[in-house]
Amino acid sequence: MDIPLFELLEPLTMLVEQVLGLKPLLTALMLFKRECLNITIIELYGGKKAISIKKQIGKKQQIMDACRNVKWTPAHIFSIGSTRTYADGSAKEADNSFRPEKPEVKFPNGIDKGTRPWPNLVIEVAYSETIDHVTDRARNYWLKPDRVHDVIVVKIEPVLEGQIPTRMIAWHYCISDKRTRFNFPARTTFEFGTIDENGTPLAFPQGACVINIALSCLYHDVHSSITIPSSLPHPIPIDFLFIQNAIITALTPQKR
Repeated sequence: MDIPLFELLEPLTMLVEQVLGLKPLLTALMLFKRECLNITIIELYGGKKAISIKKQIGKKQQIMDACRNVKWTPAHIFSIGSTRTYADGSAKEADNSFRPEKPEVKFPNGIDKGTRPWPNLVIEVAYSETIDHVTDRARNYWLKPDRVHDVIVVKIEPVLEGQIPTRMIAWHYCISDKRTRFNFPARTTFEFGTIDENGTPLAFPQGACVINIALSCLYHDVHSSITIPSSLPHPIPIDFLFIQNAIITALTPQKR
């Protein structure tokens, strides 16, 4: 019986962590496993900094808070986190993902190469990874037909240890938008850091850097018996001023 390489690597990474305590090797193996032999870049994240960034960007509060009125109802939105997906001969995990209750898909088109449905919204965060690499994954993996409906990509320019990231960029892709064979433009893109690419300081008020998620996108392919509640905000706004503040706060050294 053939066993996929990424399944073999998982117990190995656990052994490295628990017995040897080699965190850099663990990180490299986990990232190698995540790309599953389809690697163009192997990221070695900058320790706690990149982990903190991914936690702040991947946070689900704005989306789940907007959907709190339908929590545990048939229209409940599930945060399924970094669930592993299998397609195109590889395995990939987003930093966070969301979907409602959806019917099973046709075998073998599910995220498990079975019938499990794909999420409707995926959030991808890149730190040392290049813009080209992460946006290519959004367009040509997540947004392939019958997979994810919307993808938010966030790129944080890496900085030296002890420094706070200053350049942050976001993109929003949606399959409802027109695409060609060679071009899939983002619906929305903006810089939400404290400086732009030229080093010019940025200052923006609440509501200026927002990605809006339409309910029809979030509830795409929902069970036919489920009605999208009128009590939900439409669209659901994700304000990146709060995300910028959260990243800066999380990475600012605490005074003793």
